[in-house]
Formats: sequence, structure tokens, C-alpha cells
Amino acid sequence: MKYVLLVLGIFSITRMEAQSPVPDSTLTEFTRLTCECATLMKVDQQQPSEGFENLMTCVKTNLSLYIQNGWLKEKDLLDSVFYYRFIGALQEKLISDCPAAKRLFDKANREAAEPSATVPPEYFIAEAYLKAKNMEKNTINNAQMQRWSAKDMGTASIQMVFDIRLIFENEKDAAEYLVIKEQEMSEGGSVTDHTLQAFGTDASQVYGENKNLTAAFGDLDMAQFNFVFRIKNVVAKVFVSGTKKMAYADAEAFAKEAIARIKAVSGR
Repeated sequence: MKYVLLVLGIFSITRMEAQSPVPDSTLTEFTRLTCECATLMKVDQQQPSEGFENLMTCVKTNLSLYIQNGWLKEKDLLDSVFYYRFIGALQEKLISDCPAAKRLFDKANREAAEPSATVPPEYFIAEAYLKAKNMEKNTINNAQMQRWSAKDMGTASIQMVFDIRLIFENEKDAAEYLVIKEQEMSEGGSVTDHTLQAFGTDASQVYGENKNLTAAFGDLDMAQFNFVFRIKNVVAKVFVSGTKKMAYADAEAFAKEAIARIKAVSGR
């Protein structure tokens, strides 16, 4: 059933040819079953890539069911013209009749606001603080990020700190950016149970190891914590990497310092 592999890419398109090659009753029932599955899987509460992947699973399951019962023919679905018309009509039907699917498409089609191209230095972790941690600045051509590395990479448990600030015109733009760009901001890290809410953030998420890297390169002596948060109209990311000797509290200290700096500037 190779046709099901096309579903994810197709569902990423905003609008398609919607003339259905199947009877309205068939399309309506297929949409209902797909919507039930999508709602149970909470696709609208996930990042678009994950949501569409799960929506694809729902469609694939229903395609198998319809073929087994003779309601759809596999040879028809292997015909590209028939298949694209069917998926296009299904997409339109899901958007019009399935609230969970519509919210997923709306989320995917939103455009994030652009942050300011420049960031005043007082928004970043103070150089004196980082130098006291035996870190030295690595100059990079990026006004929104400062990069620091340990002076002694051979013995330091914390080896790199990436300090990133994105400033928006208002809180609404910042909040929407954090939602839309969540997957990108996570750097592929796994979600942890940690939070920064107690330190005065409006939203926060702490990510741990990137399991894809671990799978690719094996059990290396590497650890990382990625602190992503928002305070008013500022979105921040403090990415800390080091060896497995790095303690969470030591990594968190950089995020706490970043929060204090932003709060001081914003008057919190």
C-alpha cells in the first residue's frame, strides 16, 4: 500500500483539487471515521509535523478498512489522479466538518511574526557572570545570539552556552512565535519534567537529550539542557551542553540568570 506514504506531504498543502472521485456518502463516512480518530489522538494539540503524521495514521487505517470491505479498490488508490483527487476532497471535508483537523491546518498555516533584528546587550546574560564561570565568548555574526565556551574544554563539565534572545513588538506575537516554532526551538531534545515557571516566566519548557543523535552516534560522554521560555514580549533560549558530569542545577543557573536579566529590563 505505497500510496499511504504520500499522505503526510499532501496534507501539508493548504488547498487541493477537491472534486471527489467517490460518492458523497463514501467521502462523508470516511471523513467521520478519520475525524473520530484525529480527535482521539488530539492532533490539534500537537506540533504540525506530529499532528499530520498522526492524521496520516488515521487515514492509513481507514484506507485499509475500506479496501478490506470492498468500499474502495486498491487499484484505484494506486492511480495518482484518483488518489490526489480523493485526498484533496478528504482534506477539504476534514477542514469543513472536523474541528480538530481544522485547528491543525490553521496552526500549520499560521506565519510567525518576525523578531527584531537587533537585541540590546542588557537582555543577554552578563559577561561578568559568564567569565566568573570560566567561560569565554566566541564571536559570531548573529545579533540575536551570544555563544560562550569553557576556557578548559578538557576538564569542564559545562562546555558550551548558547544565549539567544528574540524580541517582538508585543506579547501576542511572542506567544504565538513560541507555539509555532516550538519544535524548531527544541533542537530535537526530549521534553523533561522541569519548568522555569517558579522564576517568573510566562511560558517555559526544558528539553533534554536529542535521542536521534544518541541513536546515531551511540552513548557518548555528552549531555545537554535546552531552556526555552518567554517573558512578556521576549522569547529566549539558553542551550547548555557539556559532559555527563554536568548537573541539572548547574545548567539551570544560566537560565535563571537569563531570566533575571530579562525581568530587570522589562520591569518585572
